[in-house]
Amino acid sequence: PEHAEQLFDLVGHLMRGLPAMEGDEERRQLAGLALIAGHRARASAAFESAFLFYESGLKALGETRWETTYELSRDLCAGAIPSAWIAGEPDAMEARASELLKHARTLADEIPAWVTRLRMLCAADRFPEAVDHANTFLARTGTPVPRSGSRLAVLSAFLRTRALIGRRTPEQLRDMPRTEDPVASAVQVVQSLVAPAVLLARPDLIATMVLRDVRTILRDGISAAGTMAWTGYAVILLAAFGNVPLSRRFSTLAMAQVASFDARDVQVRVTTILNVTVRLWTTPLADLVEPLRLNASQ
Repeated sequence: PEHAEQLFDLVGHLMRGLPAMEGDEERRQLAGLALIAGHRARASAAFESAFLFYESGLKALGETRWETTYELSRDLCAGAIPSAWIAGEPDAMEARASELLKHARTLADEIPAWVTRLRMLCAADRFPEAVDHANTFLARTGTPVPRSGSRLAVLSAFLRTRALIGRRTPEQLRDMPRTEDPVASAVQVVQSLVAPAVLLARPDLIATMVLRDVRTILRDGISAAGTMAWTGYAVILLAAFGNVPLSRRFSTLAMAQVASFDARDVQVRVTTILNVTVRLWTTPLADLVEPLRLNASQ
């Protein structure tokens, strides 16, 4: 069906006839339609409906779904996890996250469970748990949360980061390649999400963590979430070294890169942080009021 409402009605109609379906192919086709319906509902922010469609698809596939239809089961479960959380169904989210982690064949397939659980922990102000959860995932990718935030550790991390940047200017870094690897992208999402939790639970680690994040995007390429690393780097240049001009140039880099992605939520975070830190030193306050008001409304 071309229109979402027709698709939603069709899936609902077919689900009512599910008990009478005897063939596996019919059930797979229904589950495929439920997956599409879930995606369309989620795209229109109808998360409760999206969750119900994903659940319908999983129900249609039956108990042996992971053995017989792995990819479809994975995609339905991956859609159900964040939809359930946003729809206010934390127990259902946990159940599907556990199911996905149990059956996923690769770390990339596990990502929706790790990221959604992290969002839930941060939203519930369970910051130490959020840091531990993120670190478990990041350790599997070789980028764990730093263990030390001592002055020596920060200086060592800064020198390694500067060496990796080399002679490239912020302007030359603007066109750095984008990451295409799903795990690398997830690493940058997790790093950006856990940063506020680290700031509150382990503030001594925030500088070494930001510098690690910068090295990550230089190694793997940039994603929307990865632009938060340049945001933190600009703040470090200002707060630790008092280098206002260079800090401003890296803040401009962060805002230019995040604007090139379709990621309004990350853009709001990047511009808000920079407007209340770095740009306060170089931009008239009157010019910052409207961007801050707009970000607050979104």
